[in-house]
Amino acid sequence: MKTSKLKLYIIAASAIFCSVNFSACKKEDAGEECNGTPVITNVVKPTDRKNVLQSAEFFQYVTIQGQNLCGTQSLKFNDVAVDLDQAFVSANEITVKIPGTIPTQTTNKVYVSTNKGEAQHDFGIVIPPLKINQIVNEYAPAGNTMVLIGTGFTTYGFNAGHGKAYFGNTETTITKVTTDSLFITVPLSAHQGDQIKIVETQGNQTYTYPYPYRDNRNILFDFDGNNGNVNLGVRTAGPVPEPISGRFLHYKVNNNDWDGTGGAIVSGARPLPADVVNNPKNYVLKFEFYNNPNNPFKGTIMKFFFEGGGWSGGNNYLWDVRTSGVDTRGEWKTITLPWADAFTRVINVSASGFYNNEYVIHGPKINADMAFDNFRIVPKQ
Repeated sequence: MKTSKLKLYIIAASAIFCSVNFSACKKEDAGEECNGTPVITNVVKPTDRKNVLQSAEFFQYVTIQGQNLCGTQSLKFNDVAVDLDQAFVSANEITVKIPGTIPTQTTNKVYVSTNKGEAQHDFGIVIPPLKINQIVNEYAPAGNTMVLIGTGFTTYGFNAGHGKAYFGNTETTITKVTTDSLFITVPLSAHQGDQIKIVETQGNQTYTYPYPYRDNRNILFDFDGNNGNVNLGVRTAGPVPEPISGRFLHYKVNNNDWDGTGGAIVSGARPLPADVVNNPKNYVLKFEFYNNPNNPFKGTIMKFFFEGGGWSGGNNYLWDVRTSGVDTRGEWKTITLPWADAFTRVINVSASGFYNNEYVIHGPKINADMAFDNFRIVPKQ
């Protein structure tokens, strides 16, 4: 039985409290009585009682408000029952976490039953889609682990063996599953351009990642065939870091600052389709990035110049890591930047189809040990 002090605490932060401290938090307050049929008036956010909710997501905490709620024997969202040992119940409120189970029948209602009767109230549950939002390293080599970040992996039973992953038509091994991550092995037979697909085997849920494996559309610089002019750093194939697709650009400097004489990390005129220039909002700039685990990329700005860029203005994108920084912890990771943000003025389509690109460390001074590969401009999805 909970004390009144504890009740006040739960009212203020029930979501945090239940998730951390409750092993069995369903009990009614002492002295409360419920003498009539239960009634549900609202469903609200536990930490903001004025915030009335019409729906909630899996694993979200909510507070059901009403009358005669003590003595609750059953609580369901759609046809999914809640474990009442994980709920805090009083005469006028029930605070509970939405279960992460897909309903068999969707009614968009919440039901509360006591020995006096049943109450129901319109309330929707947002079921997360099976989706890959991003891949940590889109160029992960064959035989290595690839991490898919997304939603629905545990909801649709991938953690219970009810899911499969494919590169093209080749099924691969799922090695680990969390709520938002799926760890798979890149097949030894994987080819550039393979579509990466996940399938829920107990139903009809499938999702195909919109970017193919080792996407090589509109490659600007890959340091193999498309080298560009490298003024800072060296083209190398490793061994540190290990290469992901042939040679890459390794840039290492100790407390150095650009002074206008060092030049760009890489530069060159590269071909691009006219639509990339005419409709930049429909594209993103991607590349693979590595930093030494003891040396995060932080405290400076990297500047991406594009056709007509200049130090005093023009078309450029500022990758500002002065505060937050980027730390791949010694792994290659795919970086995605908004291509449209590099356009501050109109660019005429080039008759040759070639456009100048120049990437520099803008300053201030940094210690850097990082690598780049596969600069490319691809459609935004």
